[in-house]
Amino acid sequence: MKGKLVHGLFLMAVLTMGAACFADTFSIATGQNISGCGICSPPLPTPYGSINVTTVAGGLQFTVQFYSYSGSNVYYGIGGQGSGAALAMYLTSGTVSGFNVISGTMGAGGTFNAADWSSGALTGNAQNEDGFGHSWNYGLFNSTINGGSGSNTVTSITFTLTGTGLTLSSLGVEPGDTNCPTCYFAMHENAVAISTNQSGVNTGYAGASRNVGAPEPSSLALLGFGFLGSLGLVRRRR
Repeated sequence: MKGKLVHGLFLMAVLTMGAACFADTFSIATGQNISGCGICSPPLPTPYGSINVTTVAGGLQFTVQFYSYSGSNVYYGIGGQGSGAALAMYLTSGTVSGFNVISGTMGAGGTFNAADWSSGALTGNAQNEDGFGHSWNYGLFNSTINGGSGSNTVTSITFTLTGTGLTLSSLGVEPGDTNCPTCYFAMHENAVAISTNQSGVNTGYAGASRNVGAPEPSSLALLGFGFLGSLGLVRRRR
């Protein structure tokens, strides 16, 4: 019986620390200017989508996915970027030296092209995501997604950032954001009418916060070490 308990505690510790090291999930649920969309009847419910971040060799992999809802006349996605980044984040540590787009999808009639994307540090006006602060320091760019049609709207994208010291703990909230102090990402938003494939707003923005109820990676790690400590106590009692 004690042997089974030992093995069970060990397995739980390994799985818990694995979750802390390898994945984090964020909900795209905070909107700015989206309520002014003239074609959104009714507006889509939140969350609008999700961002899943996992560790890969040498860095992080990001998957951004916008949801579709049955019965709605619109869908959302990453749209025109203006002078800022199409998608912005705030890195608190690490250095990015590599960027690679793995896959993605566009709205109706659009062809996703990985070569259209680039990334880099944000300075000056490029740090500004309206309604979501002015201090974002890293972003993705795509000059071809400007415009008001579904074919210029990105509904999903998976990409990697590689470099030195990039971990899940490198992701932080934008320090100057008072409208969404829990947002780790901000992006330009398009709302596209399904029937006409035309956008009703090109200047909306959306922010992504860590999923409610998802423990911080450091908290999960402490929980894992707690299990390991329990394992040591069981062994000493034997």
